[in-house]
Amino acid sequence: MSTINAQNYGDGTDSVPASAVLQGTAKAWAAWDNDGTFTTRETYNVSSLTDDGVGIASLNITNSFSLSILNYLMSGMSGGAVGAGCHFTIAGTNSNTMQIVGHNANGADTDFNGNSAGCSGDLA
Repeated sequence: MSTINAQNYGDGTDSVPASAVLQGTAKAWAAWDNDGTFTTRETYNVSSLTDDGVGIASLNITNSFSLSILNYLMSGMSGGAVGAGCHFTIAGTNSNTMQIVGHNANGADTDFNGNSAGCSGDLA
């Protein structure tokens, strides 16, 4: 594999420092539906998505995150219903599996369509 070294990246009009590209982008993300049939729509740096039960999905990350200081951030959404939400957990101390749990306005775990999650941080 070749390596490109540059201080800035641009299109001839605008440019950004290389650090913004390396540190400021999602290192893994996924979009899926799980109301009925569990369907993966799109992924990046995710080897698979797993349906772990009602409202629960696991992202299995291809290139693991560094756990030296737990220096990563997950964000996302679950469904589009008013009052719906989600929370994230790290499966144990495993830096390559992260769970997303969707819940309805009453706090009950619920399957939704239109789920997405992204992870930013340092890869191992």
